Amino acid sequence: MKQGLSSQQKEADQDLNILALFTFLPLIGFLAFQEPIISFSRNPDHSLWMRLFVLALCQFSIAGLGASVILIYRKEGLQKYGLVGKEIFPTLLQTALFALPLLIFLMASGQVHSYLPFQSILLTKEVLASPFPINFLGYLFISLIWGFWEGFHYVLIAQKINLRYPQKEKGMWNLGAFVCTLICLLVHRMIGRDSLLLLQEATVFILIYGMLQVHRRTGNAWGCILIFFFLWNAF
Repeated sequence: MKQGLSSQQKEADQDLNILALFTFLPLIGFLAFQEPIISFSRNPDHSLWMRLFVLALCQFSIAGLGASVILIYRKEGLQKYGLVGKEIFPTLLQTALFALPLLIFLMASGQVHSYLPFQSILLTKEVLASPFPINFLGYLFISLIWGFWEGFHYVLIAQKINLRYPQKEKGMWNLGAFVCTLICLLVHRMIGRDSLLLLQEATVFILIYGMLQVHRRTGNAWGCILIFFFLWNAF
């Protein structure tokens, strides 16, 4: 079956295997040792930086390591995946529109009590309560791992899937966005039958699929990145 693939499709196929390996193996490992990892991260007897590093290592291994391996192995730049200035304003505007349903849902369901980017990350508030420059450097580190790399991870996976399985670029169907949305729902455990959870699943689906569809149409990925900076984990 792979004999009829173009060189670009073969390369994307190899990259997807690498991404699968460096995404699901760390995820399985984290789930297997989640309790002691979280317990260690909550223990104030250990230094804050050590606890943050362990937590960040788990996060980066799941969403970031695979993308980094691909970038290094293929000698690719971030610009290839849409981290450019072109079409940035239409991209941000369209991405914000896709974020509205989730934001409305969170407000209507009483889940918005305060706003702070990354506040739902376990150690964010402890980092911010630390003296300068620990608070600044720690928050910057959190932003890099849980903001940039998680957003970019979805961008890279979606783009590789669409290279491997080409579709009409102007159509609404986006296989890469669809697969990434399912991965997001599964990783964040948003699959359920409860009516409220189903509604949340729908709004998250609109957000993730929509932001990746915008990236595909405009060629600009900053909307995907900034969603994970300013919306995801912020409430």
